[in-house]
Amino acid sequence: TADLADAVAIEQSIMRSCTPKDIAIRDSKAAGVEVPTLDTMWATAVAIAFLRSRCSNAEDEWKLLVAKALRALQAALTQYKCPATASTAADWCSLAASRLFSS
Repeated sequence: TADLADAVAIEQSIMRSCTPKDIAIRDSKAAGVEVPTLDTMWATAVAIAFLRSRCSNAEDEWKLLVAKALRALQAALTQYKCPATASTAADWCSLAASRLFSS
């Protein structure tokens, strides 16, 4: 996450402080499948929000990557059985955008 914070020009402490706190993270291995950590999931949402808000002019270059990242994030959220308030990858990306890139 330090490299991501540098890449999007946000202090790592600020990026971490905006992580959703109401997410009840269950076991890190659900059904024998390794599930990403909350930090990894949040970093994915931040990266997607950054690309959408600051690199929209190059969307053709990253849209397939974002689609794959959204699927992976959604799969992780499903494994964690996140509460309805933050249950979709789109919710997390919107939250990241509003907390970190709305200016």
